[in-house]
Amino acid sequence: MPDLPIGTPYGTEAPKRRRRGLTPLLFIVGLIVLAYWAMAVACIWIDPYNIYSWGLTPHLLQADYSPEVIPYMVDDVAKDLTLDTVLVGGSTSVDFTPQMMRLIPGVKNAFNLSYEGTMPYDRYVVTQEMLKYSHAKRILLAFDYNYALDAAQTRPEFPLYLYDGDWSDDSRMVGPTTFMAAVSMALHHGTISNSGGELLVAKHALRFREFQTPGQMRSLARLVEQYRATVDEPTSNTCADFHAINDQLVPYARELSKRHVALDIFIPPYAAIFPFEWQTGQRRGELGKAILNNQLAARRCLVEAVDGLPGVRVFAFDNEDWITGDLANYRDTAHTYSANIQEFMMKAIAHGDHRLTKANVDDYLSTLHRRSLAAKVYNSKVSFAP
Repeated sequence: MPDLPIGTPYGTEAPKRRRRGLTPLLFIVGLIVLAYWAMAVACIWIDPYNIYSWGLTPHLLQADYSPEVIPYMVDDVAKDLTLDTVLVGGSTSVDFTPQMMRLIPGVKNAFNLSYEGTMPYDRYVVTQEMLKYSHAKRILLAFDYNYALDAAQTRPEFPLYLYDGDWSDDSRMVGPTTFMAAVSMALHHGTISNSGGELLVAKHALRFREFQTPGQMRSLARLVEQYRATVDEPTSNTCADFHAINDQLVPYARELSKRHVALDIFIPPYAAIFPFEWQTGQRRGELGKAILNNQLAARRCLVEAVDGLPGVRVFAFDNEDWITGDLANYRDTAHTYSANIQEFMMKAIAHGDHRLTKANVDDYLSTLHRRSLAAKVYNSKVSFAP
């Protein structure tokens, strides 16, 4: 039997093999760390979201941007001196294009700053960034149902850290989304690519096809009958309870009015049966049983609070039966799916039609209340048996 070297029962080769095995692992870890810091340097140096005083000057395309990237682009939009009109909104307004907004006289260079899943507090942050930096002469604002929610509610994915004034938080933006935006700017002389915008069109087309089926219509018809007797639940809310309106929207409207910036607030036309379908799922949890009267109260409070402010107008389209009474116009009960409807809304704003004021809000709400209680499931393109 050969002599073994002194060390371990098997000699000294095993420790050497272990040391060699660590080398590739350390190399991989080092590459990952190096890649992260290279990405961080690129993101902060190029500054695709325009939050620093350095970096490339961003240029926005006259195109649709993906709603996933829009929350990161608030300062890009707010600091763009070429924009004369900005639309601030949520999922009900993401489909409006710059071309549609140009139907309003005086609008030449518009941008849609809407993203899906907006909540009161992150929308408040967006409006505050606009107040700090924007030179736009007109703001279009979608008055979604969530103005009736707690003013502190925030979209979980919204990058608040970009807008809190604390530079130490900004490292959280480092990631693939920011890096790709930075690379796009570096390669295209500051132009921010709208890569992903076409995915929004495809996603909404899919949702529309899934909604426009006999099965979906039958399911909605059952919900209407199920909640027919209880949908008119009274609300206990008064205007003092709508803090997102009182503490966020109204001060914003007053400030824009003082600056002579036009503010056109429009209420998206939900399908007539929305209060029945919303009795299930997320919105029932958010708004409670009195969904219909809660929403009507919020609209009254909005009109009473801003009517008379110079340059501030409110528009609503719920009582257009050809829109809200026909589910063929929708991809679900909250979202229209028709460029014709969106163009109709922009033209109405241009002409001052469908405007709500203190003088006519009672008639508007009374008609909407009556139509909502009598609503039935109708789809001009889909036949179905109850």
